[in-house]
Amino acid sequence: MTSHEQPTSRADAFRARAAEGLALVLFEGPGSHADAIVVDRLDDGRFRVVSTDERASVWDGSIRIYPADAESSALDDALTRARADRRVRDGLRRREDEAVATWRAAGGDAWVRSETGLWLKGVHHPAGARWQVFRRREDWGSERGNSLGYVAHTPRGYLAIPLTGFPGPAHATSAEAELALEALDQSAAGV
Repeated sequence: MTSHEQPTSRADAFRARAAEGLALVLFEGPGSHADAIVVDRLDDGRFRVVSTDERASVWDGSIRIYPADAESSALDDALTRARADRRVRDGLRRREDEAVATWRAAGGDAWVRSETGLWLKGVHHPAGARWQVFRRREDWGSERGNSLGYVAHTPRGYLAIPLTGFPGPAHATSAEAELALEALDQSAAGV
């Protein structure tokens, strides 16, 4: 509901989306809507609110269905989720900006030995700060190269981004994403 305790209308939701810069897709029909909260009307008149990831896939457990006479409730849910998602993204962006500033102040890229034994190098990337994941030092000089891929922190978790292919599902920790990259590399090498 709006601050006046009136039911939230579509016009209210469109205004909030524009004014607050929310990743909110309202009644745009089928399509690829990545990293957004999507509201649509089903054929039977009910309303559906879902959260999508960076590949426009619907997050498990994110689907909420509202009766045909509860559009305002569906819009309230979508606005609440979109605002929470924006807060998380803003926090991540601030942390990434701080990491990039630290790397730049140090005069180069930051190297860290991970708890998994793999080496991480902080890198600047147009999509945001990432950690490049390198093999264990004893495996350096491999004919396949030293880099396994990248780990990026997103609101949904840590993504393992191989050098070729697409990111897999989000992981709860950076270590899990690093080990996923190592496992992909080993399976590609037939190990």
